[in-house]
Amino acid sequence: IILIPSREILLTTLTLNASNQRQLMQALPYALEEQLMTDPETQHYVWHSLDKTQGLGQVAVIEHARLQTWLDFLHHNGIVPYAILPDLVALPFSAGTTTAWLQPEGLWLRQGEFIGYYSSANSWSLHLKQWQTNGSTETPTRIRILANAPQPTASPALEIILDDETQTQTLVRE
Repeated sequence: IILIPSREILLTTLTLNASNQRQLMQALPYALEEQLMTDPETQHYVWHSLDKTQGLGQVAVIEHARLQTWLDFLHHNGIVPYAILPDLVALPFSAGTTTAWLQPEGLWLRQGEFIGYYSSANSWSLHLKQWQTNGSTETPTRIRILANAPQPTASPALEIILDDETQTQTLVRE
């Protein structure tokens, strides 16, 4: 399993009602057109169905050229990937909890099994404000903060789970 930088991939959730897989794949570029920075025809789309009856799914989008660069690199080095995933899936995930990992080069946020994004490290304080606004005393926003992030100010709208550097997770080949 190859992990590539999340900043190269758009991950989003989408509802699309299509009668078959072919129609779904034809409709995807147009459904996401406003979220893309380049021509929809230059993108590679991967659909993961969450609820077939509702047409709900998650989509990963990467530029064809960028994906081909990764595939060429892997082929040149004799690596045949079983799967190529965004690096944020290496972060721990718990239902109902956002995992945040802040590093000098950026902020990784994982909100679901295959949902998350990469952001500028400078956006940390904006995310904290948003989480406080979205949470309440009755239903606080649950945030799991991995090492290196500044401690947020105590708030009844936030439930913070801290992970320190001694808790490491390793990826192993099975």
